[in-house]
Amino acid sequence: MTHGPYARVSSIDQDLDLQVVKLKAEGREIVRSEKVSGGSGEGRVELETMTQFLGPGDELMVARLDRLVRDTRDVLNLIHECEQRQAFVTVLDPHVSTRGEMGHVVLTVRGATVGETGSENQGDPLCLEHAVGDMDPVRELP
Repeated sequence: MTHGPYARVSSIDQDLDLQVVKLKAEGREIVRSEKVSGGSGEGRVELETMTQFLGPGDELMVARLDRLVRDTRDVLNLIHECEQRQAFVTVLDPHVSTRGEMGHVVLTVRGATVGETGSENQGDPLCLEHAVGDMDPVRELP
């Protein structure tokens, strides 16, 4: 089984460190990453390459859903593509996986709110210090 950790930020001046730290904390040594807008889904070469090579039992892992998809349609398309390859999608924050029925439901609902709740582009209150445990992360609900 291959674990495909993937990290993405939308622009060159943004930092991938938080996502990479979370993915490596899960035992992933190599993290595929890119600095490209996720709005259109185009130009995400690393993600396209990873999904093409997923096979039975493999796992595509991301720190947060908004780093992978933009809306419900994207979530459904990605889950479908992974299922066709008998692979799974796992999101670390909040932790959910398509290995079970409930994971599909949760990811679909979360996909519907990705564009509404914002992402690190809009100043996510979590920072690298939170990932390594120096501070206690606190989030306000929208």
